[in-house]
Amino acid sequence: RHCLDGIVANDYRPLEILVINDTSTDDSAAVVEAWGRELRDPQLTLRLLHHEVNQGLTRTCNHLVQEARGAFISLIA
Repeated sequence: RHCLDGIVANDYRPLEILVINDTSTDDSAAVVEAWGRELRDPQLTLRLLHHEVNQGLTRTCNHLVQEARGAFISLIA
């Protein structure tokens, strides 16, 4: 949550946030989903993607780059 809050604290808009659940075993996907339901800014888009098999950091980053629709990309791992 703190990371996502920090990302949206900047004033760059429109902003697309992509999160990939790379088969995590904790409740991080549920935390991201709950956080996304609280978004009220129409200039913010959250997309939560899921891997069925762990892809590792490099493949996950490549997947994020392929899915991104914006002009700028920042990867946070």
